[in-house]
Amino acid sequence: MYKHQYIAYRFFANTAFYVPILILHIEKKLGDPSLAFMLVGIYGITIFATEIPTGLIADSIGSRNALIAGSFLSASAAYMFGVSTSFIAFTVGQMTLALALSLQSGADSAYLYELCSQNELYYKQVEGSSTGAKYLGLCISSVTGSILYAFNPRFPFMLSVLASLISGFCLFKLPLNDPNTGNGKERFNFTFRKAVIQLRSNRYLVFLLVYASFFLSALSLIYWSYQPYLRSIGIGVELFGTVFAVAFLASAVGARTANKINQVLGYRKALICLGLMIGITGSLMGLVSTSFGLLFPIITQFFTGYASPTLRILLQKESQPSTRATLLSIESMLQRLVMSGGVSSMGLLIREMGLSTTMMSLGSLLLLILPISSFLIKKEIKS
Repeated sequence: MYKHQYIAYRFFANTAFYVPILILHIEKKLGDPSLAFMLVGIYGITIFATEIPTGLIADSIGSRNALIAGSFLSASAAYMFGVSTSFIAFTVGQMTLALALSLQSGADSAYLYELCSQNELYYKQVEGSSTGAKYLGLCISSVTGSILYAFNPRFPFMLSVLASLISGFCLFKLPLNDPNTGNGKERFNFTFRKAVIQLRSNRYLVFLLVYASFFLSALSLIYWSYQPYLRSIGIGVELFGTVFAVAFLASAVGARTANKINQVLGYRKALICLGLMIGITGSLMGLVSTSFGLLFPIITQFFTGYASPTLRILLQKESQPSTRATLLSIESMLQRLVMSGGVSSMGLLIREMGLSTTMMSLGSLLLLILPISSFLIKKEIKS
């Protein structure tokens, strides 16, 4: 009954035309690549700090209201990106965007489940269709955003404002779910205490949380290098969006093939191989300066699509039903924290050492640490 409105919301909520050019845009406005990467770190830290509080807010005011608020905050952030010329203004924009995404993260699926609680099969169908709409929105906006930027630097940001506003209006005709009254905080405290007890009694689970956070953060570091890297090998900004769109599709393929690969190799062997390939790819990005480098964003996003569900499966197998969501939130916050520090440091290294040397150093470090960490997973978890 609400399928089309909700799918439209997911499509427009993920139609961000500035995705493939944001780092270059900030660098152009501020004149310092390290400041652009520092802003990414601020974005990550803000999500780290707001992930759980915004979840409590969504439970208190209702998921639909949280999603609408997130849409309008996203529109505000896109507008600020388009008109900002100072570090402070961009900082406010990044923090606003982080708050918007924290409000929407999790609340979107929770709201849909509430709408379809009487028909689980219908929920799964709409969830699948809306996820497809999300990737479609990312692909379309990525391709067109970089082309528009080449014509007028403000076009991608203004269109992103419009898309975010439309996503919010798509929700107005949907029913208002009943927020929790007074018990949300108590339930959260009880669940969090249970998660802490479980972590104290299961050292392997603690290792998995830290490992998953570092592994996914390593992929994030490479992801944030795409824009300066593509520019360094002579790719025109108008092609950035096409590369990003294909890379997003590669993520979807990676996620679809993960289960079969894990069944054949086992989780530990698969992650060791994956760690080796990520390190090699990062190193090659520092060495290759030809158009062959176009493949690297696609390859590493395939790795991201593969690694993300694989590591979450491992975590869920070790957790208890009542603490799974909390533990996954902890993993997400740790990932944001590690990524924020890493990206900020990488920006400084690029300014001092150059992109090529920084990527070779990063790749070598990942090549050393990721396979060893994967090997230290002491027990195999069968699917």
